[in-house]
Amino acid sequence: LNWDKLDAGERGKEWPDFVADIAALPADTLWRHNVSGDLPPIAPDELDESKVSELVAANKGKRGFTYTHYPMDRVNSRIVRTANASGFTINASANTETQAVGYAKRDLPTVAIISKQERWRGFERSGVRFVQCPAEYKEGVTCQSCKLCSHAKRKTIVGFTVHGTRAKSADIIARG
Repeated sequence: LNWDKLDAGERGKEWPDFVADIAALPADTLWRHNVSGDLPPIAPDELDESKVSELVAANKGKRGFTYTHYPMDRVNSRIVRTANASGFTINASANTETQAVGYAKRDLPTVAIISKQERWRGFERSGVRFVQCPAEYKEGVTCQSCKLCSHAKRKTIVGFTVHGTRAKSADIIARG
């Protein structure tokens, strides 16, 4: 539904207006970029470094975070690491546990989808700890109260149980 409204021009802003809004947020504000969607591309599988840099600059003094499904190749990984080191947390989104372990072992803050067949709160794979998003099982927990995904230097992968209108397809992907 959100995508349809974005495509119809009923939601969203032009990039310069959005960046100005972020720059105007009060200092130390915790905010999440993208409820749906991703960071702007320069090519189909490549982050737009210039726009990410503008967003990072607008975030200065704030605590913004987001997720990206771009492949974590050499270029995108460098852009993500630079943003994280500059105070804007970009989580590398993995489709499988194996991919998540690979990202985490490269010191990227990582999130992953986990099959709905799993009953879990946490587990370890290949020496890397996975924890379930607390908002999935704790009453009243939100991104604002948890803040786990906003920490770029965390040592755990945050897992999200597949859900939503495409849960069946996502579950197949998560099971690898």
